[in-house]
Parts: sequence; structure tokens; C-alpha cells
Amino acid sequence: MDTHECFHWKGTEENFMKSFNVFLGKSGQVCKVINSLRLHLPSTLKYILDEPNPHDGINILSIGSGDGDMDIEILKIVNEEMQRHRPGHAVKMFNRAVEPQVHALNQYKNTVATRLPKELSNASVVFDIDRPESFEEYVTNIKETVEFDIIHFIHSIYHITDVEKALKHCYEKGLGNRGAIVLLLAGKDDTIQLLRKRTTCEIIHFGSDIVEIVRQNGWRHEVYRKDYFTDVTQVFDEESIEGNLLLDFFAHSEDFRLNDDHEKVKITLDCIKEMSTFEDGKFLAKKHEDVLIIFK
Repeated sequence: MDTHECFHWKGTEENFMKSFNVFLGKSGQVCKVINSLRLHLPSTLKYILDEPNPHDGINILSIGSGDGDMDIEILKIVNEEMQRHRPGHAVKMFNRAVEPQVHALNQYKNTVATRLPKELSNASVVFDIDRPESFEEYVTNIKETVEFDIIHFIHSIYHITDVEKALKHCYEKGLGNRGAIVLLLAGKDDTIQLLRKRTTCEIIHFGSDIVEIVRQNGWRHEVYRKDYFTDVTQVFDEESIEGNLLLDFFAHSEDFRLNDDHEKVKITLDCIKEMSTFEDGKFLAKKHEDVLIIFK
């Protein structure tokens, strides 16, 4: 992760991915996000496709692309909707990826080169995957101007220092005359974000904070909320490998239980316990996600 991020992972990129993958497995977040996008993206695409655009396809800018798996899911949704709205027309999509992590970007390139899903076999998809870079670096070094129909931040807006400046750039200079910015955000009741706000001095942007920025700029938008729970019981077991990796993700620090101040570890665990629901012998932490769609 780059040095401009609002919160910093203390450790190696490899160990961040290990802890993140444990979190994804425990939370089922990927499936939840895909379900949310399948629910809300079609109406957004209908809005975009109701008027023809000069490039006769869909241009997508992905900020915080990760390993590309979520980008592929979004492309599948876009492909389905374009076939539905324009039957018989060849589907054309351009997808530019912006991602600061070297390991994740290499995985992305490998996915594009070797295992694109059959659902995209009927479409013409052009990927633009350059070097690892943050959003700020991307904006500074834009190589060519593209009018995007969709710009999305899937749980990645937190990594940007000046959120309002970033959104204004995307709205005014990134989107074409008609388009949408799609954001997946942690809501105000999300345990992880509440924990970071309580135990660190980091600037935490909740979904409600970003919605307020959008309101102040007078942009048309829609917000959809989804709540679910993650079993975090193992974080209280010192001997659990998965539990320690999950705790690392919550604290955003490698080997947190082993290396950090004992009092800080205790406070963090107490906070997780306090904010969790205890049910059937398990501690369940709330995940609160907001889907925010900004229309232009």
C-alpha cells in the first residue's frame, strides 16, 4: 500500500493478503458485494445505456482493483445488461485498472491472460493494466484521456486522503456526459471501522461521511444499505492461526498480538467483544455496507 493512504498496514504486503483472505473467508464479503452489485448495477446501466455514447461501448475505471476478481464480476454484470438492452449488438468494454499493490496487480494480469470466464467469451474486452500506482499517482500521470461510463471504488475509497477532491475529479473529469460512480462503503455501524476509529488516530471515512460530501456537491445519488455478521470468535484464541490473522486484519498490523503493546492488544480485543453480538457461543461482529451510486 502506498504512503498516501489514510490508514497504513504495518507489515509486509504478503501478510496483509493472508490476513485479508482470512477476513474474506470468515465474512463472505465477496459474495455479499457481488449480490449487492447484481441487485443495484442493472438500473444504473439502464440509465447509462438509455442514451447512446460516442464510443459505442462501456468504459470502466476501477480504483483499487485488487487481484481483478471483482472487476471480472462487474464486467460479467455489464455484459449481461448490455446484451439485454441491445440484443444482437456486439458488446464492447474497456476496463482500466488502478491498483497500488504489486502482488495483487500481478495476479490481475495473470487472470486476464489465462482464465477469463466463459461468460465474457462473447464480448470484446480491452484491459488497461499498467504499473502499480495509487489513485493520486494515477491522476498525476494520466497517459490518455478516456470518458468513462462507470467509475467504481469497491471498498477502496478509504485509501484516499482527500475523498472530496477524488470524487470531484472523477465526476468532473473522469465521467463522460452521462455516467455513474459506484462505491461500496463501510457504514457507520461497521465493527472494523468503529474499532479503527476508537483505537487509532486515523481519519476514518464512514459511508455517511461520504454521502454528506455528495449531498454538499448537489450530485444526484442513491444509497442502499446491507447488514450482515462475521464470526470473530477465533480472535480471542491465542493459539488460533486464523484467529491471529483475523486480529491482524482488524488491527491493520502484522503479528499484532505478538508484537504490539500488551495494553493496546487488550483494548482492541475488549472493543471487539463489546461491539459484537454473542449468540450460540459465537461472537458476531456486524458488517454494515452502503452502496452509493452517484449519477451524472
